[in-house]
Amino acid sequence: GQESAFSDIRRDLARPTPMSRLLQGDVGTGKNLVALMSAVMVAESRIQVAMIGPDPLSVERLYLFAENLLRSVGINPLLITDSLNHAQADAIRRGEAHVIFGTQRLLASDIHWRRLGLVIVEERGTFGSVSLQTLPQRKGPCPDLLVTTPVPIPSSLAFTVVATWAEGLMAVAQND
Repeated sequence: GQESAFSDIRRDLARPTPMSRLLQGDVGTGKNLVALMSAVMVAESRIQVAMIGPDPLSVERLYLFAENLLRSVGINPLLITDSLNHAQADAIRRGEAHVIFGTQRLLASDIHWRRLGLVIVEERGTFGSVSLQTLPQRKGPCPDLLVTTPVPIPSSLAFTVVATWAEGLMAVAQND
């Protein structure tokens, strides 16, 4: 399952249009590993990755798991659990921080990204809290989005299916 999911993500990341993918699975199925492999793939090109967790404790746990791994392949991680300080903001702006770990506040803050290419969000509890429209804007295309969740069918997916189905019904009705 991990290999299949990563293969799909790799294919999506190679496309010219922004990826918007949901990666779901039970706790312990390796979603964070797949997300981390995706982050490494993007960061190897010196394109920045934002890893967004649901709370500071989860973010710190993921950072501690990934830090040595990322550094061993020449990727500089950065942990932001509180407010962003000047040195952290400068490292992001200059592109010296490749994989930035933080909470939703990281996306809401006025950070000047050098080259943000991928946003990975771990959602828990409130689904659909991040979309392509809420991602930091920059010149060029929006960053790719990968959302992970342990819930089998989150409400954000259900709303997407219902909205797509309703649009299809309206299109059929207009053609009749």
